[in-house]
Amino acid sequence: MLPFEALSRSRWWQSMRFAMTQSYEDRADKTFTRFMRVPTQFEALTDSVLPGVFAHQTSEALRIVVMGCSNGAEAFSIASVLSRKYPSLDFAIDAYDLSDAMIAQAKSGRFPRDQVDTMHPPTNDFVASTFDADDEAYIVKPAIARRVSFGVADLFDDSVIQRIGAADIVFAQNVLINFPRPRARQAFQQILQLLKPRAALFIDGMDIDLREELTRAAGLHPLDYKIRQIHDDARVIRGDVWPWVYWGLEPFAERRNWRERYATIYLTHSAHAAQQQHERRASA
Repeated sequence: MLPFEALSRSRWWQSMRFAMTQSYEDRADKTFTRFMRVPTQFEALTDSVLPGVFAHQTSEALRIVVMGCSNGAEAFSIASVLSRKYPSLDFAIDAYDLSDAMIAQAKSGRFPRDQVDTMHPPTNDFVASTFDADDEAYIVKPAIARRVSFGVADLFDDSVIQRIGAADIVFAQNVLINFPRPRARQAFQQILQLLKPRAALFIDGMDIDLREELTRAAGLHPLDYKIRQIHDDARVIRGDVWPWVYWGLEPFAERRNWRERYATIYLTHSAHAAQQQHERRASA
């Protein structure tokens, strides 16, 4: 093997190449969503976040906000999964996107078959419990659709963020990855305003070094639940494009700070304390 070829395959060189990609490649306004995009993330929601952080929340409905909801696939996935796993759970989802066209489709609840039957399609059980179908499209079942409200919103508008208000769980995924890094920093600060004192943040789809830095500065704790599996599943969905395009995802590496670097779900300090207490009771 030639010296340069060996060097180009090293993790050091690839990391340096990706840093250049992140710095100089133009970011584009892309729509990247699908139903049950990373199933292990939804498993973390139902099997760890809900029983660990919100098990004793009985006074009011669980409020979930989805920023950058695109055509509604993620919001409807959340509603479907929670309805199946926790049929008596009182929850509501408010989902927002900047695109009028995306919000219009989301409100219709109607999806051409190729938007559901993708390269990595959801399970047959999910499809059966989430949709009715005709020859051309899948239509979100009314019981699922009732759980979700959609609206147009600009993440950078302070008055909009104040109007949306704080939530128990915030999803802001595959949004910040498309912003130049200074703009992504601003967007992250806006997202922080949406978190209640006890809250969970799902934030796959941003530059991971920036996510590590900003979540640490905000005092957020990584949810220690199948971090590597979620990361590896996300890499499969994004494709084998690292280090050549900015949305590429580096391979998992055992390192001192791997939890902070590779987690996609973070807890506020109060939520983290509740999670730890739940784990202590479960192991007693």
